[in-house]
Amino acid sequence: MNTPLPGDPVVTINGARLRYQGIARVRADLATDLAVTRTRANGVDEVFVSTARADGRVERRLIYGDDLDLRGFKNVDAPPDVRVDGERANLLAYEDEPNALAERLVRGLAIGVKDAAETVQLMATKLVEQQALTSTALFLGGTAAAIAVGGGALGLAGAALASVGPLVAGGAVLVCVVGVALIVGAGVLRQVAFGRAERKGETIAGVVDP
Repeated sequence: MNTPLPGDPVVTINGARLRYQGIARVRADLATDLAVTRTRANGVDEVFVSTARADGRVERRLIYGDDLDLRGFKNVDAPPDVRVDGERANLLAYEDEPNALAERLVRGLAIGVKDAAETVQLMATKLVEQQALTSTALFLGGTAAAIAVGGGALGLAGAALASVGPLVAGGAVLVCVVGVALIVGAGVLRQVAFGRAERKGETIAGVVDP
């Protein structure tokens, strides 16, 4: 929950106060890009900033929380104005991750659609083969029906053969549709499960001072 405690630094982005869950100093022995990599895909939004101390040294901080309002970092013409307790901070990096349920569903849908598109390409070959079988069945069925002018049994056999083609094609289409739906659904479920199994504490604690 993004509720800074009394005494926590006030962080603003372009003048708007950022509600966050926690803020901590990044470990001095850890490069920023490595800290970003270690906290990626953990279900938490992170903002890495640096500020100049009174003694001239640079201090890096990690600001984190669920569903941070990071709109000030996106689609802007000028660098965002980030401040910590009124002091200008340099934005080093940020991660806007799918931590809210709606975000996870959207991300999962995108992943599922991508997986389904790749699978459909493979299934298309099988469908072409089924269509070839359909054409053959229709041809045999029609021929048998024409020959069986006086033979009821043969005529029924021809009609049965003629019906095989549409059934095969329909079955292939049904399998394709169901398969795509299952793949898309799997992508959504993976993202929802990911949100429930996120390791917030471990990844954050591993990159900041104790």
